[in-house]
Amino acid sequence: MDRMAFFCAVRFYDLISLNTAMSFHTDHDAEGLEQVLVAGPHSFQFNYKLSSDIPSSFTSKHGKIRYYLRAFCTAVSGTLAQVEKELRVQETYNLNLDPQTKLPVMVEAEKGVSYLCWTFPGISLRVSIDKGGFVPGEEVIITSHINNRTPKNVKSISYSLYSEIKYKAFIQEAFCDHFREFVEKMTMIKTNPTVDIPPRNDTKIVGLLQLPSPLIVSDMSRCRIISVQYWLVVAISIPGTRTSVSVSAPIKIGTTPVQLYK
Repeated sequence: MDRMAFFCAVRFYDLISLNTAMSFHTDHDAEGLEQVLVAGPHSFQFNYKLSSDIPSSFTSKHGKIRYYLRAFCTAVSGTLAQVEKELRVQETYNLNLDPQTKLPVMVEAEKGVSYLCWTFPGISLRVSIDKGGFVPGEEVIITSHINNRTPKNVKSISYSLYSEIKYKAFIQEAFCDHFREFVEKMTMIKTNPTVDIPPRNDTKIVGLLQLPSPLIVSDMSRCRIISVQYWLVVAISIPGTRTSVSVSAPIKIGTTPVQLYK
């Protein structure tokens, strides 16, 4: 992260000192003269370059990484005021450095309808997206080919973004030191647009899913105990049953958009 970008990020947290009618003395300046703050508001700007090896800010049900800016106004008598603001840190992840993010993704699945000892034709689903990497807030274009072999209309389809967060901890026990992993799955966004797919018909549907913002990048290489994966899930309920057919496509989230050269 360069110095200018960080300065712009923290300038909103300038320290504001509201003195009383009695002014007080501050530290000496570079020439050895005492600095005096008269009554009234005062603004002090500062800048600081973050270390390049710190991980992104992160918050979930089972873990968090947070950064804060703390400012203190002190005098001989002690601390007069203090303020704390949370600072969001985002690792940079250039998706163009990963060739896999430029490749199209296609997944498919099929599920029949079971009744007693017989299985009848159900629905086959084939989903494709033109690339495998996206940035927060970007729209994902999803092309679905649906073969409805049931005798009923399909009325809805769902698009979802799931995250799979894996935590790793080193456990020290009396006889065995080992690593333990815990996996947390979360639904980041889900939409259920209405469709109309006739029975015994092969239909193509193009849908959109706008990714939420902000999102943690897929590459958290600076954090050795947390890893994040994202899955784009498309699902269709089979009419007249309590089952559904779904597919999951792995995608990566970064900070620099994928550049597709045609």
